[in-house]
Amino acid sequence: MRATTVTACIRKPRRRGFLRELAQADAQAVFQAGWSEIALHEAVLTICLFNFMNRLLEGHGITGNPTLYELRGKALKEAGYDPLLKLLQPK
Repeated sequence: MRATTVTACIRKPRRRGFLRELAQADAQAVFQAGWSEIALHEAVLTICLFNFMNRLLEGHGITGNPTLYELRGKALKEAGYDPLLKLLQPK
């Protein structure tokens, strides 16, 4: 299952484009799409980590590069995170 399934299943009022909360009905829709409770939990943890890292960087005044965002966005769309995960594996 791809992460876009979560987005497609959850339809809540949004503030600035972000989901405010995940209700039981939202989780149920994700489960019906074939996700396990563990998979949903891991998706939520991943989203929280990205949120934290973005706030941490912005709080320190670190800004991104639009060209890099475009390149990485295309790479993530095509190959996902597998190539990055391989870099983290011990040799």
